[in-house]
Amino acid sequence: MYHLLIVDDERHVVDSLSELFRLQADMELEILTADNGFDALEIFQRMKIDVVLLDIKMPGLSGIDVYNMISVSQPSCKVIFLTGYSSFDYIYQISNSVNVTYLLKTEDNDKIVYAVKTALNEIDNQHRQQEFLELTERTEKLLIHLIQRDIFNKIVKGIYIGDISEHIAQYSGKFGFNLKKPIFLVFCKLGREIAITLTTNRNDRLLDMIFMIEKFLQGRFIVSVLEMDINTDLIFLQPAEGVSFSDALPEANIKESLNDLVKLTQDTLQRLCVYVMYHRSIEWNHISVVYELLHRYTLSESYYITELSSYAVVLDEDAVTNIRQKERSGNRIYSGDMITKLTNALYKGDENECLKTLNDISSLYNEHDDMHTLQMIRVYQSAALVFIDYIIQYNLQDVISSQKSLYRIFHIDENWSWEQGFDYLRDLSVLIFSVTNSMDSNTNFELSNRIKSYIDSNISGNLSLTNISNHINYNSAYVSRIFKQVTGTNLSTFIMNARIEKAKELLSKTNDSIKVIAEKTGFKTPHHFSGVFKKATNFSPTEYRKRS
Repeated sequence: MYHLLIVDDERHVVDSLSELFRLQADMELEILTADNGFDALEIFQRMKIDVVLLDIKMPGLSGIDVYNMISVSQPSCKVIFLTGYSSFDYIYQISNSVNVTYLLKTEDNDKIVYAVKTALNEIDNQHRQQEFLELTERTEKLLIHLIQRDIFNKIVKGIYIGDISEHIAQYSGKFGFNLKKPIFLVFCKLGREIAITLTTNRNDRLLDMIFMIEKFLQGRFIVSVLEMDINTDLIFLQPAEGVSFSDALPEANIKESLNDLVKLTQDTLQRLCVYVMYHRSIEWNHISVVYELLHRYTLSESYYITELSSYAVVLDEDAVTNIRQKERSGNRIYSGDMITKLTNALYKGDENECLKTLNDISSLYNEHDDMHTLQMIRVYQSAALVFIDYIIQYNLQDVISSQKSLYRIFHIDENWSWEQGFDYLRDLSVLIFSVTNSMDSNTNFELSNRIKSYIDSNISGNLSLTNISNHINYNSAYVSRIFKQVTGTNLSTFIMNARIEKAKELLSKTNDSIKVIAEKTGFKTPHHFSGVFKKATNFSPTEYRKRS
């Protein structure tokens, strides 16, 4: 739907043009009107206008006055000036302006409609160009991200930077970071969704995250994001070329900037989040050590991170000292690693690992722990939140609750012992995997049927794996694997068999020539068709026709 604004101080002109465009059903227009420049500007302040038909001579604010204002606030708006023969001195003032055309008020209706249609076509073309540029930018950014992911994975694991310098050099500068300059590390933990949104693939989520942070930092930093698990990212920041560390991120503004980023993340990704940033820049060979500190801090706070709030933390030396003192205190229940393992196993669809991790978590309690032990309450609720988040994210509440009460998932008082509570979580885990496996099976069956339907309706056309995958919007390797899994037949074999069956039908029921049948069944030449047909049936096409 496009917004067309008609502005003229002569009411009969406005009414006439409004009626004209209401009759143009194919243009999908929402028509707004104003009979002076001030009312027109008020409409521009309220909403985005795509095309404006603007009288050039009006009392008070002229059409040129209105144009000069909206060219700043809405520069993409297409302006069509309505002029009289005596208005050309006005036109001269803006003769070199962009997005502007002129029409005489004496022009017939067809020319006025054509001018608006031309403007709308230009808008469509600009949108397509913008979408293409955005797609190109995302593709290039994805390539750089994959290169950076490969390298940062090695660095985070503690591989010495000197040992992979040759590996980095192979990417011919596409890595983007300067190994001679320090770097900032930020740990991001995403909690449950604020609102239910459609799940995007991981690369898309990471690209959205990178673009969001780059825009927030206004080009002052090179940004890379490494996914550590389904809800955890490690963000690498380095001042851009020519920007000093103190100018890029003044120490006094770090916490304030992180708080702003938290709010932006909530608004943009609709996810609760915690950002933990090391308080100063670090050398490359210290990345793995600082990552472990950030990781251990978030593990110690994992329960609160998945609760109902978002916040930012700057991890200074005092906080690091506190982490180490807590770990030396011999706290018996340190469950953060296990909760992370449970999350990863659930989201990766690994049922055995999920149940094993639940058993490991449940082993933290002993026979002396009653149901009021705060440490165990925290452990249990952290595990329960993992399942709650998963059920919400994949919209499983109705199907799960129809088979098992969900009331107990967060009501510990419904269990008379920790053993009974973790038995409930184990049963819930088994049910979740059963439901999701069934859903996957149904989805795969539907996908297989879509592939078969496409093959059947395009038997004479290009049935390459790439073409089929593009049509149904799935990765080609995934299409091939799922089709074999569901049907037990390779896709290429199925296509060839379908073409042979169609050829048999045409040979039996029509008088089409062998050449025509070859074309109708997707073979390049009659010779190729005859050879394949005989190999499949032990008869040449002519012999088969005679026998049938």
